[in-house]
Order: sequence, then C-alpha cells, then structure tokens
Amino acid sequence: MPSTVTKPEIEHFVPVNPTSEPLEYAELVTLDLSTYDNGPDARKKLADELKQAMRTQGFFVVVNHGISIEQIDRQVDIGYHVLTKAPLEEKQRLEGRMKQEGSYQDFKLRNYRQIDQGVKDQIEQYNWNRDLTLCEHPSIFTPVQGRGPGVE
Repeated sequence: MPSTVTKPEIEHFVPVNPTSEPLEYAELVTLDLSTYDNGPDARKKLADELKQAMRTQGFFVVVNHGISIEQIDRQVDIGYHVLTKAPLEEKQRLEGRMKQEGSYQDFKLRNYRQIDQGVKDQIEQYNWNRDLTLCEHPSIFTPVQGRGPGVE
C-alpha cells in the first residue's frame, strides 16, 4: 500500500561534477547482496568478502540491496539539509563526544582532525542512531524527523 504521508520539501543536494584530472582511483570490492538468500555458503562468502574489504581497503560498494535510488536521494537530501541549515552555534552545542566517549553520534565539525603540516580536515558530518530518541537533534531536523515524514 503506498504511503499517504506527505514528506516536507527540502533542498535537493546536487553533487559537484567529477574531476577532469587524470587521477588514479582505487578499485573497490563489490558486495552483491542478491546472493544472501542462496544459503549459508553464500552468506559466509559475503561475510568473508566484507571482512577482506574492510581489512585491506576500508571501503566497499554494495549492490542489489533493495533500496531505491529515490530513497537514497531522500536520505542524502536530509543530510544536506541538516548540514547546511543548522546554525553553527547549534552544531557546536550538539558536537559529538568522539574523543571523550568514543561516540560518533551528533555533529563532527570541520577542523576536528589535523591532516598534515597544520592542515585541518574540512569534513563535516552529522550522525544519529536508528533510535531517534537517544539524543537531541538540531531544530532544523525536526520537520524531516520520524519514520513517516522523511527519515525512512
């Protein structure tokens, strides 16, 4: 039965164009989840492939997972909405306690890590638990929060 819940409109994330520089790219392991239901041997093979990818590269690509591109796009849009619309003061107040507690929940602000020769990272992220009640969220998250209106 189709959902009758109206999702709030939020700005769509538009990624930058791929670089035209001739860069070398890593070949990532592709995990095909369509084989998961093929029995214990297939699941063990997937688990082994995942372990190997995590140990050697730290990254992998998952295909045939059953999540539509529309669902993925919506989640990316929600993340973009939170990162671009939440005020810095609120992000600072809700900064994660990674060093203190090892928790990656809440915001990781830019300049958290020093990369090399005084250069600091420009990566900003907002992490939340599947159980949205476990922590406070930025006020900008409220309209898209919950299973019905935005976060599937």
